[in-house]
Amino acid sequence: MAEFMNSFSATSFQPTMEQPTLAELTQTIARLEAELAATKQALLTSEQRNLQFFQQTQAIELIVEPDTWRVLAANAAACRFYGYSQTEFSNLNVRDLNVLTSKEHRVAIRNGELGGSNRYEFRHRLRSGMVCDVEVYITPFEYQQQPALFCLIHDVTAHKQTIRQMQRQNAYLGSLHDVTLALIEQAALPDLLEIILWKATDLVGSEYGVMYIRSADGQAMESVVSRGAINVIQRIELGQGAVGKVGLSGQPLIIDDYTAWSERLFTPQDGFGNGLLVLPLLREQTVAGALAIIYEPSQIQISITMLEMVQQFARFASLALEKHMLYTAAQTELAERRRVEQQLRSLNERFELAQTVLNGGIYDWDMIQQTTVVNRSFTTVFGYTSAEVASSPTWWEEHLHPDDRELFIQRTTDIFAGHSDIFSAEYRFLDQHQHYRFVQDRGHVLRDANGQALRMVGTLIDISEEYRHIVEMLPLPLFVVQDDRIVYANQAGLTLTQTTSSELLSQSVLSGLRPQDPDDFYVLIRHASTIPTSFIETTFLRRDGTPIYGECSTSAILFEHRNSVQVIIRDISERKQAEQKRLEIEQHFSETQKLESLGVFAGGIAHDFNNVFMSILGNTHLAMLELPEQANLRPLLAEIEQSAKRAAQITKQMVAYTGQNLDVRRSLMINELVQTSIRLLPSSLTQQRHIQSNLEDNLPLIEGDQQHLRQAISNVLINALEASSSGMLTVTTSLCDLQGAPEGHTYTTGTFLPAQYIAIEISDQGLGMDHTTISRMFDPFFTTKFTGRGLGLAVTLGIVRGHRGGIAVKSRPQQGTTIGIYLPIMTAVQTELASEQPALVDSGPGKILVIDDEPDVRIVIDRILRRLGYETLLAEGGNRGISLFRDHHQEIAGVFLDLTMPDLDGQSTLAVLKQIQPEIRVVIMSGYNEQQVSQQFGTTGTTQFLAKPFMIEEIRDKLTALRL
Repeated sequence: MAEFMNSFSATSFQPTMEQPTLAELTQTIARLEAELAATKQALLTSEQRNLQFFQQTQAIELIVEPDTWRVLAANAAACRFYGYSQTEFSNLNVRDLNVLTSKEHRVAIRNGELGGSNRYEFRHRLRSGMVCDVEVYITPFEYQQQPALFCLIHDVTAHKQTIRQMQRQNAYLGSLHDVTLALIEQAALPDLLEIILWKATDLVGSEYGVMYIRSADGQAMESVVSRGAINVIQRIELGQGAVGKVGLSGQPLIIDDYTAWSERLFTPQDGFGNGLLVLPLLREQTVAGALAIIYEPSQIQISITMLEMVQQFARFASLALEKHMLYTAAQTELAERRRVEQQLRSLNERFELAQTVLNGGIYDWDMIQQTTVVNRSFTTVFGYTSAEVASSPTWWEEHLHPDDRELFIQRTTDIFAGHSDIFSAEYRFLDQHQHYRFVQDRGHVLRDANGQALRMVGTLIDISEEYRHIVEMLPLPLFVVQDDRIVYANQAGLTLTQTTSSELLSQSVLSGLRPQDPDDFYVLIRHASTIPTSFIETTFLRRDGTPIYGECSTSAILFEHRNSVQVIIRDISERKQAEQKRLEIEQHFSETQKLESLGVFAGGIAHDFNNVFMSILGNTHLAMLELPEQANLRPLLAEIEQSAKRAAQITKQMVAYTGQNLDVRRSLMINELVQTSIRLLPSSLTQQRHIQSNLEDNLPLIEGDQQHLRQAISNVLINALEASSSGMLTVTTSLCDLQGAPEGHTYTTGTFLPAQYIAIEISDQGLGMDHTTISRMFDPFFTTKFTGRGLGLAVTLGIVRGHRGGIAVKSRPQQGTTIGIYLPIMTAVQTELASEQPALVDSGPGKILVIDDEPDVRIVIDRILRRLGYETLLAEGGNRGISLFRDHHQEIAGVFLDLTMPDLDGQSTLAVLKQIQPEIRVVIMSGYNEQQVSQQFGTTGTTQFLAKPFMIEEIRDKLTALRL
């Protein structure tokens, strides 16, 4: 069985393979070769047909290499679109056409892949330089039996521009909606301008912009809002820079390359753009402001459409400014109206009072309804209320004296007939007590467009004998004028003018009252008949020439049956004097504050500069000591030393302006100071000029600093000589008693306490000064001369104030100038007694402790002391100095101590040193004067003062004085 199965397996299921013959193999190969040739021919035909279609189609097509993106072929449409020939395309890469950045290119590829298609969006640059938006469809295929990419390209520039235009239009419309809504909701001006600025910059595609408005003086453009972290120029003068030019011309300005613009005011910051668009904000053909937008020209092009859109926001900004101005004007008008209403109420109350005092009242007659309304004073004087007067159309006629009714009716008939608009009559009127009063009735008629009489408003005044009695008792001065002459004055009027009736009456109103502004006063008198009551404030002169500040009112009356003008004057001299005193106090307070501020400023400068000069002078002097006499460097070092001394003197002048730098006070003869000051004047100024001296003999002594007072007088003399190129200069000295500032001067400043003063008056015949120049003549560095001047008179004022004196100026344009310096005399003869100082014995050799917070000063003093043979210890402040003194006080012979230090000042440091060793010998160093230091520390035999900057000889003198 096994053999059978093996046999079945070997024979029954083994297939039989017949081997092909050689002939059959040859036939098969020939057939396959024929099929291959046919296939190649078909492929060649197909490829030729495809290439022919590729070249002839109107679609833009490129064939590129996948890895390098090199252009393998471009059809005719591509050549026409891009502007390159077939040969030029063979040297191009697709990346050469693409203008997207690497980041933008990656975003475009990712957007195409995420879209699940072979469509991509790029931006290609044509040979002409124009940039177009394109859609590229990329398909892999085989070109010339090699893998390639087939690119079908569509120009979608117009489509993209349309979309961007629609987006810009949508953004524009949205921005218009937001700005319009803000205008309607009446947003605050800064908020509204900020909204407009942000919308305008968004529309351009920028994040940086500034809004400017015209300054209050109209000479510059000032920034109000900005967008972006840019350095904003707060104020730009008209005509300067782009904003200033637009502010001057009112025309838009576009600058694509601001760095190349020759008139630029700043250098553009990196990353903020190099383009600038400036649009004017116009209001009634006037430039009210400017809108400035910074952009990047390589990314943003300002088209006409975009410019028109942004200009709309500029118009919105102009509208916002106009709205704000109108609102401000409305608020001002409302405040003014309230003020006028308040004034009118006050005038009405005063007029009611005047009407009551003058026995009269006001009526308002409705000539259509035949009803009459009267005011409160009418009721007070005549006893009738408005209800009683309006009870009957004939009420008024019924209360006239029968003999006067015909005249009244005739006058009213003329009014109704249109013959006159002014009603004037005198008649007898029955009051509530059934007494007839002789009254003067004067009214004015109001008519409609057709001339029909509508109403008459007038006054009814009792002009009986009671009038004269009441007027006599009136506390206000009252005058009656007829034909420009005074015919009556009450007692208060006679008292005011310091005259009698016989002296004042029949005089002209101008010569009797002597108003300072006769033209305005004369107009007031002339218009009294047409204006019910007129007011002015003016100055009148009494008989003795003293001025009276008066509030004057006039009104037309009938006096002794003649048309007259009533003049009432209220004396407001006390109020005016109080106002003048308040202004003087405010001015003095302002000057005091300015002086204190400058004093702090000058003191700080003096302290810092004197430390610097100390280092320069000390090191320079030490260097000169080290050099031989014939060394070439000695003249140069000497020049440095002299320059530093001159600079230190200028610092002293700045401090002198505050009156805090008076070094030595002594008894002085002022005439000698004046004569010395004249002799020391520069010859260039005194050549061919005559200075006349009128010096009063036997003048008392004054107490002061000789050097500073001579400088003050010289400064005024030099200023007078420079102010007048020719003419005589007069110098006068005199003794005078003052109870305050001297009178008759244009300007005074300083201290004028009641005392005796010596006056030094210097007068020139120059061009003089106006009020504005005089008010600033003592300001530091203010000058009407060439640049670099202006400290002289400021120093003079400081020196005079430091001597408890004052300055008075008298000057007018074309009338020369007189400057008077007033210095108080000494109250008693002061003898100079040598102060009793404790006797000092020479100290043994010891160290010197130097305490100063300035390293340069410490080093210089250390070098000087060591050169003089002393050992030193150095401390950078008061606390460190006290610590060293505690540890070494047994071996320390003396201390050099700075007055002004940040951690612990010199006064506090000295107090601790005295506690440790009461008789320690100290040299106090400071930029302040010796008198101030003496007042602060007192005078002892163990204390010496050394003013910074100082020289080596001064240190040697102080050491000798302290027996060190």
